[in-house]
Amino acid sequence: MIEFDFQGSIIKDMTQNDKDTANQTQVTDDVNASVSDKTLSTSSTTTDTGDQPITGAKVPTQKANESVSTEPTKPTATDQSVPISLLMRRRTTLVSIFRLRAPPKSVVGTAIMAGVLALMGLAGYGAYWEVNQRVFERPVASATPDAPVMVTIQEGDSARRVMERLRTAGLDADDLTMRLAVKLAPNKLSRIHTGTYRFEPGLTPAGILQTLAKGPLVDQQLRIPDGAPIWEVLAIFKNATVLKQTTATMTPEALRAALEIDAPSLEGWFAPDTYHYMSGSTDLAVMKKAVAKQKALLDRAWAQRGNAELKTPYEALILASIIEKETGLATDRHQISSVFHNRLKLKMPLQTDPTVIYGIGEKFNGNLTRKDLQTATPYNTYKIPALPPTPIAMPSWASIEAAVNPADTKYLYFVSRGDGSSQFSTNLKAHNRAVRQYILSRPKTTTKTEGQ
Repeated sequence: MIEFDFQGSIIKDMTQNDKDTANQTQVTDDVNASVSDKTLSTSSTTTDTGDQPITGAKVPTQKANESVSTEPTKPTATDQSVPISLLMRRRTTLVSIFRLRAPPKSVVGTAIMAGVLALMGLAGYGAYWEVNQRVFERPVASATPDAPVMVTIQEGDSARRVMERLRTAGLDADDLTMRLAVKLAPNKLSRIHTGTYRFEPGLTPAGILQTLAKGPLVDQQLRIPDGAPIWEVLAIFKNATVLKQTTATMTPEALRAALEIDAPSLEGWFAPDTYHYMSGSTDLAVMKKAVAKQKALLDRAWAQRGNAELKTPYEALILASIIEKETGLATDRHQISSVFHNRLKLKMPLQTDPTVIYGIGEKFNGNLTRKDLQTATPYNTYKIPALPPTPIAMPSWASIEAAVNPADTKYLYFVSRGDGSSQFSTNLKAHNRAVRQYILSRPKTTTKTEGQ
């Protein structure tokens, strides 16, 4: 019974001291209850046969004739063995405390993920910094670092071919960096135009793209003079500086088709003007500009036409070419136009020398003879009472406008005064007098009498 009281008191004390821990863990309560039941059962079944309790605590034996003390015996140092139930409770308590103090798995996982994300962020920033340096900060190495690099892009060049041309010219632009620049540069490069480009020293990959986006240098030009015939215009294109020749082998029909000219001749369809182009451009590309401009001018004039004896815009282009060749003074254009309109209304031959000269063609030597005037050709307006079949030159806007807006006059004749201006007449008698005054009295040279 002493053993029971001793053990019982210990168990009771331990239960009181660990009550808070036991309340926190249900599993610990179940284990403690089981262990306590086993300990109590074992102690109560101990007999005087000398068997030792399974708890391991020593029970003092009683000799014969000795009185039994009712006072509890205080255990000595050697008698203070710890019961199994106590050991189990202590172990369970320690395990419970350890488990309570261990960080949850979710916290550990979050910490690991945060670390990984931090590393990824650092790596991403490093990559971004490097790409930014390559595209926007570091100049492309050049074989001539102190001088600009000139590169000519030709028609049909692919992006890869353009990069090859840059490297051949001395710019060490690698494909990867240029592809990154295309993705990141603010100036989106959708198309590279043919021509010569000037790349200044110290350009970054983004700077190279910006140069390409601005377009090539407009470093060349050609001029189509007012009133030039088609053979002179074609020669101008043929002899133009660094203009790629693509039309030289074309037939007139093929060239008209390429220029979208729905007419029997190229004559008259190239607007006189100065045309700027880039080195390496094709002759066809510049021709298209000239033709497109002339078409636009003709459409504009036709939409604004006045009381004109013309049936189609093409007739206006034909008449404009004649006015161009006959006009020496700009202020005379509308009056010259009125002469031809009045003759067309009366079905009179136009009798204009420039059409006869055009019919002679390139073999004309500058001297118009009586025989030339009497030779029948489609362009001899001394013989035909109508407009020639095609224009005879490249008319300017001023002549096109005058062709569809003639002055309101009754003039049927005009003759050059020799100073660029013209003398106009309403009848043949007045015209012959003007011819004697301004033509026959002049020293004998090549003369032309218009509208007679």
